[in-house]
Amino acid sequence: MIEKLKEAFSRYRETEPQHRRLLVAPDRVSLFSAKSGRDMWSFRWDELAEVVAYKVDAVVVDHICLGFRTHGDGAFHVTDEETPGWHELNDELSKRFGITASGWFGDVAFHAFAQNWTVLWQRDS
Repeated sequence: MIEKLKEAFSRYRETEPQHRRLLVAPDRVSLFSAKSGRDMWSFRWDELAEVVAYKVDAVVVDHICLGFRTHGDGAFHVTDEETPGWHELNDELSKRFGITASGWFGDVAFHAFAQNWTVLWQRDS
């Protein structure tokens, strides 16, 4: 599972960060590319199976990330704290799933050089 997440993050970081934005709507969340005019990924809230938080050590700076696994293919959709719309996404996660950044951010951000993989929410089977 961690390998899938690493692959998703690699694809995410290869895109041009200045052109992407999270769009949070009542029924879905999307990562939108202004450059292509398309969604890079999108899912409905009711498709969500798991939410994880983790940190990627990029030598000079760490990236605090959220990963979303959806039903079906088990693919992860990722974003990081530098993406516009991050705060709106966290507000929606708090409202919908009771996931508050104050409850997990410090645990993920600290201890240098550690991935600090944390499952924030999983859908009951």
